[in-house]
Amino acid sequence: MTSHWIRLAITLLASSFALTCAADPLIPLFADFNDKMPGAAIGIGGAEVGEPVDTAGLTTTVSQVAGGQNVLVVANQMPNTSARRLHWQLLGNAGVGHGKLVFAFTFVPSARDSYSFLVREPNSGAQSFLNIALGANGGITASDQVGQINTPTRTYAANVSQRWVFEFDLDTGTSSVVLNEVALFTQRAHGITAESIGRLFIGYSTFADGSSFRLDDLHAMHEQRGQLLLDADIEGTPLGEPIGTGGAALGEPIEISTRLVTEVGSDGASGRWLRYSSTDSATGNFITWQFRNNREVTSGQLFVSWDMRLPALDGYDYAFREAGGSSQSFPSLRLTSTGQVRLTQSGGSSVVVAGISYVADRTYRVRYAFDFSTRTYDALLDNRVLAASRPFAITTTRGIGRFLTGFLNQSSINQPAILDNLEVRIGAQFVDGFEP
Repeated sequence: MTSHWIRLAITLLASSFALTCAADPLIPLFADFNDKMPGAAIGIGGAEVGEPVDTAGLTTTVSQVAGGQNVLVVANQMPNTSARRLHWQLLGNAGVGHGKLVFAFTFVPSARDSYSFLVREPNSGAQSFLNIALGANGGITASDQVGQINTPTRTYAANVSQRWVFEFDLDTGTSSVVLNEVALFTQRAHGITAESIGRLFIGYSTFADGSSFRLDDLHAMHEQRGQLLLDADIEGTPLGEPIGTGGAALGEPIEISTRLVTEVGSDGASGRWLRYSSTDSATGNFITWQFRNNREVTSGQLFVSWDMRLPALDGYDYAFREAGGSSQSFPSLRLTSTGQVRLTQSGGSSVVVAGISYVADRTYRVRYAFDFSTRTYDALLDNRVLAASRPFAITTTRGIGRFLTGFLNQSSINQPAILDNLEVRIGAQFVDGFEP
């Protein structure tokens, strides 16, 4: 999905971080290997170029698979010796000590062997935030600084893809682990309070046979808790009623197209959510959310996140605009009736995100981060990267003050979409260019 120009943008972002103490990026590590030459070994240039900082003597080969996508194949040519792992460090060798940090990656072992994943502090390996061990017998165990973690019995098999997600809440000192969308454990206190997280190790435990594995779609996401500009969790609106237009102070939009019908619903377990549908497909129809106090963010960082559930494949649009208007087309998200995920360009055109699609009737968490100091943005669909440090080519001095959600023209009539947990925040380090 990435290319050389995105890697250049990440490198420039790292330089900006080092020279100007810019705010933390949403994605401080991203490696999908699609910018690497098939057949070549991986370098050790660090997160700035989507590489580890140390390969620990392991054999690595970039390999092209179906669809023209690349993966990294790793093997241990010196088995039955000490543990060997790839060392991944966050951008600028930084450590994250606040907010939420998530590591996600796809791991495919060629055989049952002794593999391990470790999460540690920057430039070291002394603090055991997390240890995951895959045994030669197919078992999976977990531990941390406190000790062994009780987990449900899970096994793994050769040549079966594993999607791992490690989530750390640095403010509460807890961790959660999800494997293939099923939790191993949640909100476990890991017992470490004085250190930040900065390293991920992926590789082999001691006495492994060195069977190869494939690694792909590796990233880290740092979600900060800055000043809240909009919080729409829909819990304050009565069930069965349409949502009001009282604005951000009430957790409501400011405007709803006359061709849209809204209703607050619930399935019990997940609380209340907003369902909306269109009665006319001739034009695009939108719900417009404006930030608190009509705020327009023009500097620093802006974080926007929401949950969406789409009962059918159709034409959906999620857009960012300036306060009080909609003439400035900041990068946005479009979903099509064929399952495509598309990112819009500054001129309004859109490009397909390779290798990623959406399915009907599944809840997705979407996250966007705009960095106005570098004029770049990051975007994630659940724990899959859509864009990493991608420039937004808008030269206007206007910023973002509105979020629009609705339907593209020619979408189906009366086909609903569901929105929940919409949050808009300013970065914790800088609020419109000034430290809070």
